[in-house]
Amino acid sequence: MSMEMKQSKKLKDAMVQLFSTDRTTAMTGLKTIREEGNGSVIHPLLDVYTASGDADFQEEIRDIMSCLKSDTVVEPLVEALGIEKYKEDRALILYSLWSSGFYPSEAIDKVTRAAVEGDYMCAVEALTVIENMEGPFQYDSIEEASAIVDEYLGEDSDDPIVALIENLRELLTDFRANME
Repeated sequence: MSMEMKQSKKLKDAMVQLFSTDRTTAMTGLKTIREEGNGSVIHPLLDVYTASGDADFQEEIRDIMSCLKSDTVVEPLVEALGIEKYKEDRALILYSLWSSGFYPSEAIDKVTRAAVEGDYMCAVEALTVIENMEGPFQYDSIEEASAIVDEYLGEDSDDPIVALIENLRELLTDFRANME
């Protein structure tokens, strides 16, 4: 992870517990992570979420990720959008951003790419994040996001995602117009 974050001994112990094969131990780790978690827990939580076949355990992780209010979570969440092994978890990552109240305007291109590469739910979550962005926007990021959308919409498709991506194009056009 690019961002070095301090972990208390309690949080380090919780991270070890998280990976335990004993469900009770892992749940104890999650409880501590809920109370003390910061951005350093994002990638390990995603790793466990992906590996776990336990729906209740996954729901607990989803709940924790959606309520980590530390701004230290933004960078690792945005970073995770571009990591191949988390591709199937992009809707969760985007959900975690918006439900925690973070709308990273500087990453509009990465959020847009997740929207066009993911499933319908991923596109919905991405659109929600982008709708809540207030800027300031970087011109290059808006241009990149627009190119991603234009390329996607250039392909013939009757996929229901198309309507969402068309809404996204309108948002990007508005953002660009407000920059000029």
